[in-house]
Amino acid sequence: MHWAGTEIVCECANTACVELLPISHDAYEAIRQHPNHFAVKPGHEVSDVERTVERHPAYLVVEKLGEGDDLARQLDPRAS
Repeated sequence: MHWAGTEIVCECANTACVELLPISHDAYEAIRQHPNHFAVKPGHEVSDVERTVERHPAYLVVEKLGEGDDLARQLDPRAS
């Protein structure tokens, strides 16, 4: 099955956020190869706890830092 694209809910720190981000399946899978990388809407990044590692027109890729990094790695469903 070929899945060219979809929308995902913004993965920002605001748990009430329901903004949709257009992103291809392959692009999202590449982001999530890193357990502490997430796609967020531009302007939703929080510089105190994450840093922007990629910029795209419709979304940013952020890397969680500190406790957020630890938690993201612990909760990563892809971890074996």
